[in-house]
Amino acid sequence: MEKKFNTDHILIQILYFLTVSSMLGFGTYTMLDRGYYASYIAMLIAGADLLTIIINFCVSSYLDKSKTINVFQMAMILAVLGLLVFGINFFCSGVSVFLSIIYVLSFSLHSTLAPLLDSVNTSFIRNGYNIHFGIGRSFGSLSYGLACFAFGFISERFDYRGIMLPQIVFQLILILVLFKTDRDFSSAVKKEYDDSEDEKIDYASFLKNHPSFIFSCIGYAGLMSCFTLLLESFLLPLIYSVGGTVFDSGMIQGIKAFMEIPFIFCFHLIERRIPLKTIFMISGLSFVLRNIITYSMTSVVPLYLSQILQCTSFALIVPGFVSYINRTMRKNETARAYALQAIVMTSIMMITNFIGGYVFDYYGIKALCLMAIIISSVSTAVLVTSVQKDK
Repeated sequence: MEKKFNTDHILIQILYFLTVSSMLGFGTYTMLDRGYYASYIAMLIAGADLLTIIINFCVSSYLDKSKTINVFQMAMILAVLGLLVFGINFFCSGVSVFLSIIYVLSFSLHSTLAPLLDSVNTSFIRNGYNIHFGIGRSFGSLSYGLACFAFGFISERFDYRGIMLPQIVFQLILILVLFKTDRDFSSAVKKEYDDSEDEKIDYASFLKNHPSFIFSCIGYAGLMSCFTLLLESFLLPLIYSVGGTVFDSGMIQGIKAFMEIPFIFCFHLIERRIPLKTIFMISGLSFVLRNIITYSMTSVVPLYLSQILQCTSFALIVPGFVSYINRTMRKNETARAYALQAIVMTSIMMITNFIGGYVFDYYGIKALCLMAIIISSVSTAVLVTSVQKDK
């Protein structure tokens, strides 16, 4: 059964990141193709981030109290709502208030799925099943990379619907896999599972037990928000500013996804030899360096070359922070930790996207890159100085 759940975990990661590639990787493209301006897109993404925070609070609070709906079923509910919104988005055309609301719902529902899927993995682990996060996440990166390559070609031959149609298909299959996994898990829960540490705690008690965790989340979110700002939200305007095309966007996103696979896959070996504090330092400095390269570039070539740093930036910090939570939190604290991480991450991204849109419109892409350098430098210092020792 453990092998089966690992296979389910891999399938969930693949399908989720296939939709990530279309929703986040090329969401800006579909909006630009419909006539949206960059600053308006930034405002919509900021609005989606705010809605994600609200949904995360509601979902985590409800799951804490509910005895009828588990995390698998909640993920299915959000995925079904996302599928409905994707379908409506596919049939809309032109800039409108209604379409803008649909985009906000699309981004927020999809973003809310991420911490829920992390909680799904926690449910497996807490019931005695050894789930290999690195392997599943590596397959997710592989699927993301292949999809970005494909979408780069598709975007040159078709309009935005060429990207939205696969998005709907991937989301539908994800729902079916979640449904199947929920049934298998419900029938295979180990009766000997010890729930002595299952007492629920609120956010106030959690922060009292881990006063520096909020700062760790802020540092982590600051680095990830700069990464998202330049390599997802404003990647196309950045590429256009140095003479690139939407095809380059697909290639760059594909390359960055492939570069992270080996390090994520082998992270369990890396963390045995290198302390997490050092890993976070290496990762943070790599984020800063790639932002400096982006600021200095005069053609699209340095942007291609800087994706090598994906190995030591994104590929280290993502599994590193998951490991950090699992090492420092007790069983009854992990759900709160993941929820708080998601809320802080979304809040920081909302702020950076909103400010980023303003900076881009009034001061240009160079100022946006300089903003990313400053935020990533401060975030690295905050993260490294706030991490706790393993318990």
